[in-house]
This record gives sequence, structure tokens and C-alpha cells, in this order.
Amino acid sequence: MRSMRKFVFGVAGCLLLNATHVAQAAQSPATRPSGVVVSLPTHVAQAGSNAHYKQVEQYLRKTFGEPKWKDYYDLYVIVDRLARANGLDDRPWRIRTIPTYDINAFATEVNLLAFFDGLLDQVDGDRDALACVAAHEMAHHTQKHIPVSVGERQQILQRLRQEVVDEVTAENEDLRKDLNAMDIGAWVTGTAGQVTGRTGSILTGIVGSVLQSGRRRRIAEAEQRIKTIYAEKEGQRKKEWRELSHRHEFEADKFGYQYMVRAGYNPRGCITMFNVIERMPTSQLDSDTHPLTSDRIAAMNALTTQYPPAKLANEGKSRLASNSKPLGYGISRDGQSLQVKSRAGSNR
Repeated sequence: MRSMRKFVFGVAGCLLLNATHVAQAAQSPATRPSGVVVSLPTHVAQAGSNAHYKQVEQYLRKTFGEPKWKDYYDLYVIVDRLARANGLDDRPWRIRTIPTYDINAFATEVNLLAFFDGLLDQVDGDRDALACVAAHEMAHHTQKHIPVSVGERQQILQRLRQEVVDEVTAENEDLRKDLNAMDIGAWVTGTAGQVTGRTGSILTGIVGSVLQSGRRRRIAEAEQRIKTIYAEKEGQRKKEWRELSHRHEFEADKFGYQYMVRAGYNPRGCITMFNVIERMPTSQLDSDTHPLTSDRIAAMNALTTQYPPAKLANEGKSRLASNSKPLGYGISRDGQSLQVKSRAGSNR
């Protein structure tokens, strides 16, 4: 997962639209409130009627077997259309399903889109909902959202701890030696839970019996300074990571919305995803990786005004008309994922 750099789509991780706004747009002309602009051109092809897609079906049946071929088939059709309708067919895309029942999806490695079985089960047969997820994850790739992995964060915090120790002991070599005798390095590397409260452990390790009171006080004060300075710096760094992750999610919502509507998918599919996520126990909780659902809904409502669905759909219809040949497919060289080939690769 980009050494497991994960973009989770679950727990408020989806592109969301206001349920009322979408429901109104879907009403018949006789019942639709005045002032609501319709409508999305229904130019999503019925893939099964095309000879190309029959070949895709046969290939996926043989490659993945029952019942997984159906998931790969739906995902191929969706990713193919998203790529062609948005000019994203200049690169190959990879699709992988994860045999774990989580309501998640993520973007990782190089153009890999991964979908957990739990999510696929919850949106089974609803290509609009699945397109909402796929477009969101594709947007993470196109916008170059490179997250900081858990391992990388630990390494950064380790360096931060060492910087704090160096700062506190910069002009006192004796203090540095005392702290080293306390095994301060274990705290720096993260193998010790805390830095404070360790003074007593050096009573025998440094002088064999009793420390002078002044020396004891100096070490205790240094411990407290290290704790205070590090807490402040750690908090600031985590705040920066949180804000970056939230900004990435809003951006993926923004571009994902445009991608799916251009490809002819109905944004009501995102409401399906919202309903699934809303039933999860943590759906109303803010997190370090994803903003609150209510904030994302508000942002999405603004986007539907800024980027009217009918205009986006017409843009996509024009692109698909000039680029009507579906993209090629095959097993990626990783031996696991389905590759949706680039336009150049499809023409070879």
C-alpha cells in the first residue's frame, strides 16, 4: 500500500452529495421543484451488448473465476470510462480487490486502485456508487497525493526526539553523558514510553550510590524541558499531517466528482455510499485522515454549483464520442492486478 500508504475511502472517506439536492434532481419534471437544474445525459453504455465487453467478460471469467470476475468486470467498465471521459488514458491503471470485509478502498503504489470485498458487497450492482469510489481514488493519484506512511512518520518523530535532546544538551557535555547513562537513546528510538521519571534509574548507573542534589536537579530539569519541547513540536507536526490529509480528501472529492459526472455516472451513487458509511459506528467522528462528513457535504454542495453536473456530463460525452474505443486490458506484470491499458498501450 505504497509501502501501505493508504487512502481509506471508508469512515467518511467518500465523495458525498447532499441527499436533498440529488433527490430533487432525480425527480420527474412534474414533481421537481422549480429552480433545480436537471439533468445528466444518460450516455453510459450498456457494456454487455458490445462485442468488446463480451470478450472482457470471457477473459475475466477465465482469469478470476466465480464470483470475483464480476467485480473486476464492473471495475474495468468504470475505470475505462472514467479514464476516457477525463483524458486520464495517457497512463495505465491497475485494479485489485482485497479479500477482506472492510468498507474501504485506497489508492496506492503507481496508479493502483484497491477495493475491499466489504465495500464491493455493499454496493453490489450499483455502478454509480462504485464509480463514486473509483473516481475519488483516481483523483488521489492524479493530484499526486503522496501520504506520509506510518513507518515514515515514526522515523520523522524519532529524528525530532533526537533534535530535542541535542537542543537541551547543546552546551553541557556532562548533562549529555548523564542522559545517555539513563538510556535516553531508548526514548529517542521509540523503545521507551517516556522520557520523564527516569532520574532514579541512574542513581546506581552513574555514581554507584548517591547523586549530588544539584546534579539530580539539573537532570530532572533537563528531562522536563525535553518533554515540554518535544510535546510542542510533536503536536505541531501531527497538526500539519492532519491538515494535509484533510486537504487531500477535499481535493479528491472535488476532482472525483467531476470525473464521475463527466463519465456519465449519476452522483446519486455517492448517496448510496454515504448511507453505507453512515451506518458505521465511527461515521460521525473526526479523524486525523478524513474531515467530518458534514464538512464534506457542505463542500460538495458548493461544487455542484461551481461545476454544474449537466455541463460536466456534456464535456464527457464529447470526449467519449471522439474517443469511443474502449481501453485494452490484461493482467499486470505484478501478477495480481487487472491492468486497464493506456491509450497508447491499447493501440499496440
